[in-house]
Amino acid sequence: MPLPCDGSDPKGSAYYCSPDTEILTKGYVNLTGAGNQEFLVLYLYKSVEGIPFEAYLTLFRQTNGKAVPVNTVELYKGESTAEPGDAVYDPGLKKVYVHRYEFKLITENNTSRFGKGELLEAAIVEVQNGKLVKTGQLAKK
Repeated sequence: MPLPCDGSDPKGSAYYCSPDTEILTKGYVNLTGAGNQEFLVLYLYKSVEGIPFEAYLTLFRQTNGKAVPVNTVELYKGESTAEPGDAVYDPGLKKVYVHRYEFKLITENNTSRFGKGELLEAAIVEVQNGKLVKTGQLAKK
């Protein structure tokens, strides 16, 4: 995992040891030119209260039957009123777009929950010299 995990700390373990994960590539891809044995994983860390806190993207390569992390790039850091999500991998351009939305309070049938509001920004990640690099940030003005 991108962040260290301290399972002995009950408050910290909910944050550091239990990120939401999403595999972004369908099967193996060739992002770095090293062969069709690579895949991308998005890690979304939330605070104990369930508020998105940090997001990372890790490139893995299958080597000798094991998934080995190549490198990790930080997408967003710091507790926020916005939620990272909807990561999209474009195989043609070999780019990843990770969108960040504002929170929206949704009330239905006398119950309330937070959902995705307006799109605020998108992080752009590409491979350069065999590693993931955050190359841009598109923000709503």
